This record gives sequence, structure tokens and C-alpha cells, in this order.
Amino acid sequence: MNIAEYSIKKSVITITLTIVCIYLGIQSFRGLPRLEDPEFTIKEAIILTPYPGATAAEVEEEVTNVIEKAVQEMGQLKRVESTSSRGLSTVKAVIKDEYDKNGLPQVWDELRRKVNDYQSQLPPGAVRHSSTTITATYTASTSRSRARVIRTPSSRTTPTS
Repeated sequence: MNIAEYSIKKSVITITLTIVCIYLGIQSFRGLPRLEDPEFTIKEAIILTPYPGATAAEVEEEVTNVIEKAVQEMGQLKRVESTSSRGLSTVKAVIKDEYDKNGLPQVWDELRRKVNDYQSQLPPGAVRHSSTTITATYTASTSRSRARVIRTPSSRTTPTS
């Protein structure tokens, strides 16, 4: 006997098996663990330095180059990217893949110290270390992400996600 012919003749059995399969599929889906997605580490830090009233060329020459020089002294870097716009310097530091989430807090601390060491070389109009923000996103998963803002002790900015 053909399977198609049998399912048409015994439609009650076919419908019952279909409903049981759908029910079991829904129950299996609901029972999937939510935290089974692997955790991954994002190894990037963004250093924002406001320089109010300055042109993009002035920001690049007087702020971005100084911050880049400080960041490039670190041996843990994979690459450094920077953008200078009117009144704002943005420097992005990407850490090498060999550092895991356990070693990153030390790397972020060293990065903060390097940037703070070069603060005295910034022009008087650039907002100094109390407002220079280093945002380091260090752990993320599909369910949530955490970020850390590295600032001087006098800062009052809340972390970003």
C-alpha cells in the first residue's frame, strides 16, 4: 500500500501524528537553553576627545596625532584607526586576537595610562583627561552586551552599552 493512499484513507491518524509532531516541536523549541550561544570578546576601544571650535585639520594635527602616538606605543595593538572632524577627535584601537577576556582589563588599564600620559601635550582648548572618554567594549553575547567606560576618577559619565 502506498503511504499517500494510506494517509488519505486514515486521515484521523495522519492529523493526530501531525498535531503530535507540532506539539513536540514547540515544546522542544521552548526547552532550548538561552545561553547556549557562545560568548565572544570584542577587542576595540574608542577614544573620544572634544576640541570645541577647532577645524578638522586642527583637531587632526593637535589632538588626533598626539592620541595616536600614545596608543601606538602599546605592543598589544592590531591596528589604530582615527577620524578627525570639526571639534572632535575619534581614535579607535583594536587589540590583537591573542588576548582573551581575562587579559583585556590590564590592556585597557595600560591604554588609559598611555593616553593620560599624553594629556599634557594636548592644546589648551582641548578638553583634558576629565572628559576624554575611552569606551572599551570587552564582552558581548547574543543575549546581552557589557561595556566599560574608562575615565579618570573625577568623571561622572555612566557606562554605555
